[in-house]
Amino acid sequence: MINVTDSQATTLVAALDGIPNTVSTIITDRTFTPSKNYKFTKLPHVSFIKTSDPNRYSYTTTLNTDGSYSFRVKYHHALAQPTTDVIEFFSEAKTNSVSTSKKVFGWNMRTTSVSPYGEARVLRITGDPGSKAVIKVTQNPRIFPISSATDIVVENTVTIDKNGLYETVIQFPKTVLATSYRVIISEGTNTTFASGLTQSPTTIFLDQWPLQQTKLEIIETGDTSWVLPAASVNNAFYYFSGPRGSKSYKQDFSWTVTHANNISVDQAYVAARFTQVTGQSSTLSETTLPSIITYDNLNVAIDNTGVQSVVISGKISIVHGYDSGGHTSVKLNINDILNHA
Repeated sequence: MINVTDSQATTLVAALDGIPNTVSTIITDRTFTPSKNYKFTKLPHVSFIKTSDPNRYSYTTTLNTDGSYSFRVKYHHALAQPTTDVIEFFSEAKTNSVSTSKKVFGWNMRTTSVSPYGEARVLRITGDPGSKAVIKVTQNPRIFPISSATDIVVENTVTIDKNGLYETVIQFPKTVLATSYRVIISEGTNTTFASGLTQSPTTIFLDQWPLQQTKLEIIETGDTSWVLPAASVNNAFYYFSGPRGSKSYKQDFSWTVTHANNISVDQAYVAARFTQVTGQSSTLSETTLPSIITYDNLNVAIDNTGVQSVVISGKISIVHGYDSGGHTSVKLNINDILNHA
């Protein structure tokens, strides 16, 4: 702040704990007033660049009759409370002067991984009214990201409105391969970057990962006298899908197997009996991130009355990884846990 009076302390601490997915007002009517006989040359503005997720913050600005500006900031509570978020305010005033150089001060946009299904995100740019910024958005494949880049928003010049804000919605497409995006913001004509922006162009990087698929199936090797369930979804095998880092929690699975003779337990039915291969059918060379798989409620129910049968069941939990265009294969060999007469 230069020649501007802040209605509150320079540093104000606000708690971000709260019920997830509710909204709380964390700053109420914080007002910035130019010193006596001074006028704003940089309108008061707020920057969320130094927060863990700028998209969780929103604000309103009020122009008061005395020429001051008041801010109210709200926070959308996350599941996990951030350790340290910093919100910054900027402003400048000079004696009866008019700013000759217009400024762009900062941007706000959610920068977490883009959904594999595609999604729309809001980009906000703050600056002096009438200042200009040049925006371009490219899609950059993980392999040859520069030479293979394509524009999803062609380069265009935008103008900050009278309230010191430009806002646009960027539509990111769906994907079946890992990719990334670059939102490139540059200084426009007669405009320079200031405050929260330190270089032109400024690039915002976003990742996008395809759905990771895990195939869970029961097989037999060596002894092929078992009658396995039909080779179809939810019979001999199951599919569980999710984007990288997401969780499929305690999903049920069950197989019914029969045999001509009495069935008995050979070895304990435990997690170690499952074999996991990451990158099955992958055709790309990018480093894989294995899925983390755990099992619960593993159970074997044998019935040797009438038709000899066994129900093999359990629950599977998956923290989905990424395997360069393939999938994760998980197999249970029935001969590793059961025997027959």
